[in-house]
Amino acid sequence: MIKYTTGTHIIATLSSRNTVTLHQYEGFKKEVSKLTTAMGLTAFGSIYHNDNAGGFTAMVSLENIQLSVRTWPHPGKVNLDIYCASVLPASDNLASDLFDLLTGFFNGIPEQRQIIYR
Repeated sequence: MIKYTTGTHIIATLSSRNTVTLHQYEGFKKEVSKLTTAMGLTAFGSIYHNDNAGGFTAMVSLENIQLSVRTWPHPGKVNLDIYCASVLPASDNLASDLFDLLTGFFNGIPEQRQIIYR
């Protein structure tokens, strides 16, 4: 039996002046695929949607990781939600690493960031 320990949940809002990455999900989808392979993770499923307001929504389920993103290009905002279950080795580092990599992808500056251990 696996012992339950808390996982790491990062919820953040980024600002970005590089709105090219905020309009369509295709570039983000390629980035997630690249990160999944580089980190040796297994992808279970995903949903991507470009909306009428010009941004996109993405929800990705990886091995013991849930990731959701919502973008608003006109004000240059990105909402990130990353949860890494504790069953992964170094889940604290993995959540932070994913946050840093995705912040870099969006050329983002964190406006708000909360880390919850649950």
